[in-house]
Amino acid sequence: MPSCRIPAPPPPSTHTPANACTDLALKCASADPATRPRLREEVLPTLVQLAQRTQLYAAAAAVQAPLPAVPPPPPQQQRQQQHWSHPGTPLPAPFGTAGVATAGPPAGREPPAIFLCPITQDVMHDPVFAADGYTYERLA
Repeated sequence: MPSCRIPAPPPPSTHTPANACTDLALKCASADPATRPRLREEVLPTLVQLAQRTQLYAAAAAVQAPLPAVPPPPPQQQRQQQHWSHPGTPLPAPFGTAGVATAGPPAGREPPAIFLCPITQDVMHDPVFAADGYTYERLA
C-alpha cells in the first residue's frame, strides 16, 4: 500500500515570499501543536514583512500608472444622481416621453401580487423578509 508523502520544500533559490507565507500557513495548520510555529517569533515577523512589501508594491504601482480618467455617466444616470442629491423631487422624463403618463402600471395590467406589500398594497421598492416568512416594504 503506497504511503502519502508530502513533497520537500523547494530549494532556497526558488523560495519566494508567497511560498514562505504558504509554508508558514501549512505549519500553523499542523495537527501536532508541538510543530506549530510560535506566533511572536515566526508568524508576526512574516506578516509584518508581507504588509511592508504590499505597501511598497502599492506605492510603486501608484507612481508608475496613474488612474485613467473616468468617462462621464450617461444622461439617465446623471438624472438619477441629481434626483438622489435632492430627495423628494420627481425624476425628469426621459427624452421623447414628455406626454406619456408614468403613474402606475399600463392600462389593464396590474403588478403581480408577489410585488405588493401586504400592509400598504403598494409595489415594494425596498423589500425585506420578516420572521413570519412574508416580504414587506422596509418602511411599512
